[in-house]
Amino acid sequence: MRQRKWIRGRRPWTKEQYRKGIFIVPSLFTVSNVWCGFFSVSSAIKGNLELAAILIGIAMILDTLDGRMARLTHTTSEFGVQLDSLADAITFGMAPAVLCYLWAFYNFENLSIDRAGWLVSFLFLICAASRLARFNVQTAAVSDKRYFVGMPTPAAAGVVASTVFCFPDRLNGDASAIAVLLGMGILAFLMISRIKYRSFKDLNLKQPRSYRFVVLIALIIVGIALDPKHMLITLAAVYAFSGLIGNFWARRRKPAPAPAADRPPVATLAADETKN
Repeated sequence: MRQRKWIRGRRPWTKEQYRKGIFIVPSLFTVSNVWCGFFSVSSAIKGNLELAAILIGIAMILDTLDGRMARLTHTTSEFGVQLDSLADAITFGMAPAVLCYLWAFYNFENLSIDRAGWLVSFLFLICAASRLARFNVQTAAVSDKRYFVGMPTPAAAGVVASTVFCFPDRLNGDASAIAVLLGMGILAFLMISRIKYRSFKDLNLKQPRSYRFVVLIALIIVGIALDPKHMLITLAAVYAFSGLIGNFWARRRKPAPAPAADRPPVATLAADETKN
C-alpha cells in the first residue's frame, strides 16, 4: 500500500496546538450559556414564559459543565473566570429578572405593584452582579471550598425559573404579586448575605459510602422524569432554605461565651504566665 503523503504546506498538529484547541472547549460551554440567557430574554418578551424558564434551566447545566470541563482538561484561566462571571450576570441575573417582571408585574392593573415589581426585579439583578463580583474577589481567599458564601446566582435564578415553569400563566391577583415581591427580595438578600450554602465540590462518588449519593441522585432523576414541574420547584426551594436552616443550627450549636464572673482576672492570668 502506498503511504499517504501530507499536502504541501500542511503539517500534523503538535502537542502545543492540541492544548490550545482544548482551551476553547470550556469557553464553548460559556458561550452556550450566554446564548441561553439571551434566548430566554427574547422568549419572555415574546410571551413564551415556559420556554424562557426552561432555557435558564439548560444554562444551569452548561454553567456546571464549563467549570468541570476546565478542571478536567486543566485549562482554567483568569480569562475563563471573568468570562464565566459575565455570562452568569446575563443568564442568572438579567434573564430571571426580566422573566419575573414580565410574568408577575408587567401591565399590572395596580400601578404601585407594577413599579414595585420593576424595582425588585432590578434589585435582583444588582444583587446577582454584586454576588458574582464578590465571588471573584474572594475565590483565592476562601479556604473551605465546600461552601459558597451567599446563595449562588444560578440557584437563585433556578428558584425563579422553576416557579415560572411550574405556574406559567401570568399573575393577576394582588396577593400573588405581593408574594412574588417578597420572594424576589429574599432571594436578592440571600445572594449578598454571608449565609453559607453547600457547593458539593467535595462530592466524591469513589468513596465507600458514595452509594447513598448515587441512590439519592437516581431518585431525583426519577422524580424529575415523573413530575418535572413540581420536582424542580421542590429542589430549588429545598436548596434555598438549606442555607437558612444550616445557618440557624450553626448559631444554635455555637457555644456561648463564659460569663464575666467565671473568668479569671487579667492580672491573675498575667501572673500565671510569668510564673510559667
